[in-house]
Amino acid sequence: MEFLGLNRFKSVTLVFLGSIAASVIFAFLTFSEYAREMAEKRQQLGKMTTAFVATYASVRTDGSIVPASYRKLALDRFSTGQTADPQNGVTMRMSGLPGHEIATVEEDPSVADTITGFANSADPTRRTEIVIRNGRLVGRTIEPSTATERSCAACHNTMSDSRSWAVGDVMGALVVESDLSGGAMRIAQNTTLFFVLSLAALGIFARHEKARMNAAVLILEKR
Repeated sequence: MEFLGLNRFKSVTLVFLGSIAASVIFAFLTFSEYAREMAEKRQQLGKMTTAFVATYASVRTDGSIVPASYRKLALDRFSTGQTADPQNGVTMRMSGLPGHEIATVEEDPSVADTITGFANSADPTRRTEIVIRNGRLVGRTIEPSTATERSCAACHNTMSDSRSWAVGDVMGALVVESDLSGGAMRIAQNTTLFFVLSLAALGIFARHEKARMNAAVLILEKR
C-alpha cells in the first residue's frame, strides 16, 4: 500500500509539474508574440509620423509653422485622444536632446539617457523596451531623430543658440509608448484556463496509462 501511495504521489506531482511547465511556455510564447505585434505597431506609427512631417516640410511656404512645431501639435493632439483609454492607448512625443531642447524636455531619466546615447553614437539605432511605470506595463519604442537636411539644422540654429546644429546631428527622439497591461492581464487569464485544461488532460492521460499498465501486469501475472 505504501508503494502504491508513493507511485500515486509521483504521478500527481508529474502531472502538476507538467501542467506548470506547459503553462509557462504558453504564457511566454503568447506574451512574446503580443509584445512583438505591439512593437511593430509603434514602429509603424513612428514611420508614418516621420513621413507626414517630411511631406509637410517639403511643401510648406514661408510664414507657415516650422515642421517641428507642426509635429508637436499633431503628436499632442494624437496623445490627448489616446489617453482617454489609458489601458489600450498609445502616446507619442518628440523629446529634444537633453540640455539642448527647444520645446519638449524629456522627464524620464532613462529615456533622456537613451537620447544622449544616440547623440554620442556614430550609428544610433531604434531602441525597444518594456518597462513598469506607475504600476503598469508599458511598451516603449525610442526612435532617434536626426537633421536630414540643411533646413532642419538651420531652423534649430535659429530657434536655439545652445549649440551649432549640422546635418546628421541627433536632435532628439520620437518616443512611442503603448500600455501593455490590458493585454498582459488577458494573457494571464488565458494561461490560467490553459493550466486548468492541461492539468485535466494530463490527469486523464495519466489515469489511462495507469489503467493500461495495470491491465498489462495482470495479463503477465496470469501467464
